[in-house]
Amino acid sequence: MYFVCRWREDSPYSKRVVTLPDANVLDWFRRGWKHDDPTGWIDSELGGDVYGLESIFEAAGERNLPPPESVDELRQLLTEYLWVEGDDKGDFIRLGEHALRVSHR
Repeated sequence: MYFVCRWREDSPYSKRVVTLPDANVLDWFRRGWKHDDPTGWIDSELGGDVYGLESIFEAAGERNLPPPESVDELRQLLTEYLWVEGDDKGDFIRLGEHALRVSHR
């Protein structure tokens, strides 16, 4: 699986690409779900900070949420707990089996 971050302040080319061992997005989230240090884990996994991504893992730990069993469950959890700038999270989070896209406005 590949992680691609496009962020205008991240690098001169505004893109970071990281290869991950997981088969899909759900597997990656499940692997990090109960990590003690979400920010540190994300930084080491994805080669640096990913704006707001730690919020879903922090919510999982604070609320003792079980790991998602399906892409649909993950989508619901992301919509509820992922910190995204904007009023309509449903419009900013797009998740399929092989891709998660999050827009910040």
